[in-house]
Amino acid sequence: MVVPQQSTPSSLTPLSGSLMPHHRPLPIDFAAVYCDRMAELGFSEKPAAEWDDKAPSFSAKILQPSPYADAFIARMHLRPGDTLLDVGCGPGTLALRLAPKVQRLYGLDYSSGMLRCLESNAQAAGLVNITPIHLSKEDSWHNVPVCDIVVSSRSGLDRDLAALFAKLSAHARRSVYFTILADGHFNPPQISRLLGQERSPYPSYIYALNILYQMGYDPILSYITTPGRLADCTQLPDFLQRMAAAYGTLTPEHTQLLTQFFQRHHSQFAEAPFAMKWALLSWDTEAAA
Repeated sequence: MVVPQQSTPSSLTPLSGSLMPHHRPLPIDFAAVYCDRMAELGFSEKPAAEWDDKAPSFSAKILQPSPYADAFIARMHLRPGDTLLDVGCGPGTLALRLAPKVQRLYGLDYSSGMLRCLESNAQAAGLVNITPIHLSKEDSWHNVPVCDIVVSSRSGLDRDLAALFAKLSAHARRSVYFTILADGHFNPPQISRLLGQERSPYPSYIYALNILYQMGYDPILSYITTPGRLADCTQLPDFLQRMAAAYGTLTPEHTQLLTQFFQRHHSQFAEAPFAMKWALLSWDTEAAA
């Protein structure tokens, strides 16, 4: 059952009794520069309904092997009695794998469709220690339990990263694990250039790293490289359909260019040139400066 919560905007203040780290000055205010850049890019969260529509297809892959999830979990330090908050949990990509390793897991997401899939998947797996929470990152988390561990996996795009980090840290007694795209590109830049639609990247992990440093944390950085979005794309019609979804209606010229591109490069779609590289940042909240 989804836990009812308030949905009023949060002030993002720390929880009562939590210790805030000391701010460290740098010549550049990375938190402010990040916010300005996201505003320039016109960033906004996708409507929850869009994720609701995607939930069944995401959930259908939940039992497939996930090198990303395996690599993420391998770098975590867990204890059997831990409680864990999974922010942006989706249908349970990490939650279903982590729940057997902890005492209690809370899966937070603003998509009710994703949470329904999480509940269904947990039931099918016989997991009884997962509690879904229907909230967004921007909502008040006043009633969200403080846990030993907080994870935020591939859900790190935000208007204000420093505010998000403060919120994640305030709900973690011990550690936070957070991933963000290393280079800021979701679509292969080589295809964007080919179509004359090269897009400015989102701020890279360097911003996140420096924001955490300025907030007084000492983040540990590692990388997770996974096959890209085209790794399973082996047929031209499927490729063109995905490109239309990513770039809009394709002109005849675009279709010709993409067809030639597919014929030259599709054998490499599962290899390094088209891989996705994630930066995994982890930090201890109990040992902050």
